[in-house]
Amino acid sequence: LSGVCFWPGVIVAKSAGKEVRLAGLGGGVNVTFDQHDIPHIYAKSWPDAARVLGYLHAGERLWQMDLFRRQGSGTVAEILGPDALESDILVRQPGLIYWLMEQSTWDAPDTVESFEAWLTQEEERFRSVEAKFNAIRRAHRQALLKIGALDLVSGLAVEEVTRRLSALADACARVVLDVVFDDIGGDEALPRSLSVIAMGKLGGGELNYSSDIDLVFACSEADDETMHHYAR
Repeated sequence: LSGVCFWPGVIVAKSAGKEVRLAGLGGGVNVTFDQHDIPHIYAKSWPDAARVLGYLHAGERLWQMDLFRRQGSGTVAEILGPDALESDILVRQPGLIYWLMEQSTWDAPDTVESFEAWLTQEEERFRSVEAKFNAIRRAHRQALLKIGALDLVSGLAVEEVTRRLSALADACARVVLDVVFDDIGGDEALPRSLSVIAMGKLGGGELNYSSDIDLVFACSEADDETMHHYAR
C-alpha cells in the first residue's frame, strides 16, 4: 500500500511516507491506496474526512469533474471537438428536439437562399444589433443540429455535408453584413458597393463542422473617408 498523511495548515501525491499541509484540517488524516488504487481515508472527524476527499477528487478526477461541468453548460465540443457539437446544442436548447421531430424541418431545402431567408426572418424580430446577432447565432446552431442529425441518421455523403455547411456559412456572412450595413451605413453618400471573397474551404464549398471561414473584403470606392467610416 502507498500512503499519504494530511496535517493541519498537508497532502501529498500517492507516494508512501510523504506528508503535505492542507489548510482547514482540525487534525491529522491518513490516506492509503490499495492494490486497486482506491483511496481509504482515516480521519478523526467527518469535516476532516470530507475535506481530504474533496482534495483527492480534485487531484484524481479533475478531468471528470470538468467534463461534467461542460456537459451541464453545453461546452463539451470545446475540448472534444465537433463530435460533441450536436449534444452541446441540445443541452443549451433542449426544446430543439421537438423541432427536429417536425416534418417541415426536414422538408426545408438546405441552400444558401433558404438559410438566408430563415436567418433574416429570425434577426428581423429584434431591434438592437447584438440581439440580431444572438438570433443569428441561435438559428445557426439549429441549422448545424439539423445537418448533424441528417449526417448521423441518413448517412449523407461527405460532399453533401460540406455543401450544406458551406451554404449555411455563406448565408450567415450575407445576413450579418446586411445587419452591419443597416446599423452603420445610414449615410447614403457613402458607397455600399462591397465585395466579400470567400477563401479556403468556404471558397471551395468544403467546410466541415470545425472549420473557420476566411473572408476578404474589397471595395472599388475605398477612399480614406469611406474606410474610416466602415472601420468603426
